[in-house]
Amino acid sequence: MGISTVGKDLMLQRLGGITATAINSMGVGSSNTAFAATQTALQGTYTALQALDAGSPTEASEVLTCTCTFSTSEGNLNGGASAWEEIGLFNGTTNGTSTMFNRIVIPAITKTSAISIVAVIQITQS
Repeated sequence: MGISTVGKDLMLQRLGGITATAINSMGVGSSNTAFAATQTALQGTYTALQALDAGSPTEASEVLTCTCTFSTSEGNLNGGASAWEEIGLFNGTTNGTSTMFNRIVIPAITKTSAISIVAVIQITQS
């Protein structure tokens, strides 16, 4: 996992009380391109971003937990023909416009309308 440069800017803006929208959504995409700090969006041709679950994120013992439920009708990239290969946190639900905090390349997951997935990203302060 890596925090993008624009994600670091967002973190500092929030810490300093400068106007910036908090992390409020999670996105998945169809690319396994290696992470680079200069990336500002998911890299896949097919992406889906949606709001985090109610009550998320939470923080306890220096661990931020972000949870997002992708129901049977959500996150089916390319109608379920393209696998999830990347995931990240955002401050909105538009890939390429919302600020991408981080991006993680994951093993391929084929998400279709036959299943729902509860995705959890935890960030630990150390």
